[in-house]
Amino acid sequence: TYQANVPAFLKNGYSEQEAHSLIQRAVILAKEARDEYQQETGIYNYVAGALGPYGAYLANGSEYTGDYHLSIIEYQQFHRPRLTDILTVGVDVIAIETQPRLDEVLAELDLVKELAPDTLCYVSFSLKDSTRLPDGTPLAVAARTVAKYPNVFAVGVNCIPLEEVTVAIE
Repeated sequence: TYQANVPAFLKNGYSEQEAHSLIQRAVILAKEARDEYQQETGIYNYVAGALGPYGAYLANGSEYTGDYHLSIIEYQQFHRPRLTDILTVGVDVIAIETQPRLDEVLAELDLVKELAPDTLCYVSFSLKDSTRLPDGTPLAVAARTVAKYPNVFAVGVNCIPLEEVTVAIE
């Protein structure tokens, strides 16, 4: 569900009902695959409902640069339909992934807190360099800020050059 969102489906000719159905279907298929795997192996895997950044919807590379800005309310209006669909069919965790802007992450976490306060979340940031988010926020500050949410169990980075990973983790 990382890049699946209602506005993108509407823009591409799907009805609102079809858009919601497609997002929910993605989660249902992931849960079915998880359950089949568990039956075959006895190993339980978790299904994460992913919330990619607004920049992924723009499809202009800004999911990595953070070259966009919405108000908290606008971020929440964008993410609410997808999050509601994900929660309706049920996931184990919410994955707030490849996030270039701390303000958007906080809007998403507040939305999760409103809609499903007990749902576990992890956050991963994209980076401008090994120590800063594309919006300029120091990674350490971003990590400490999101760690204050009691349902955030992990903070990480992704979609960065391999040579920056160790420094980012440190």
